[in-house]
Amino acid sequence: MDRKMKVFWTGEKPAGEPEEFDPPMDIYETEDSLVMEVELPGMDKTSLHLFVEGDKLIMEGSKTEDEPDKNALGERLSFLQIERKFGRFYREISLPVACNSNEAKAAFEQGVLTVRMPVIKEKRGRRKQIPIE
Repeated sequence: MDRKMKVFWTGEKPAGEPEEFDPPMDIYETEDSLVMEVELPGMDKTSLHLFVEGDKLIMEGSKTEDEPDKNALGERLSFLQIERKFGRFYREISLPVACNSNEAKAAFEQGVLTVRMPVIKEKRGRRKQIPIE
């Protein structure tokens, strides 16, 4: 298994802007809703933003390191390995089915963002003739 790994030693930090990352996401459909679950451990919900634009759901946010060289007790750290992702993310998802975005709901619990959008069933599989002029 090939894993990307960054290794830093005492006093050394990566240079430049934080990287962008793509958080892992599952999309599934229940009987009446389209559901998206996104793993965002360690993020604050105030750093997350959700939008619906046409048939797309847009998610964006950022996860920052407060003090990467100190722990919660203020002790100085000497990292040997850092694998957690930090930086900005932006996901634009084309909705695979017709949804009612006016009734969309989102919740953020235990590092998982869950977005539920009711499916508009009357538009699914409906056959409509298009007049030829």
